[in-house]
Amino acid sequence: MITSERQDAVSKKQAARFQETLEQFDARPSELHPKALKAMREGIGSQLQDLQTEIADYERLRGQGGEARSLSVRVEEARFGCAQGRSAATRRRDQSADASAHSKGSPP
Repeated sequence: MITSERQDAVSKKQAARFQETLEQFDARPSELHPKALKAMREGIGSQLQDLQTEIADYERLRGQGGEARSLSVRVEEARFGCAQGRSAATRRRDQSADASAHSKGSPP
């Protein structure tokens, strides 16, 4: 998923390269087996199609008033929330272990 102008620009350059490669692919003769050529062409075409879909999705979201940036912020918030949750769980586990050891008469 494209989440920034920089990623959008890089994706557009890469899509242009894939398109150029496909055009050259058909124009020059090759010594490869026809099935290998077909597989290579389909792979390049698939990558190009994926990039074009991602670019279109980003542009659509960007056209809706910054939704792509908002989505990126929400992803970062979710990552931060997960990290906080792991930290809290670790603290509770450690506190529980300390309390259990203390109740058994062991020094902390």
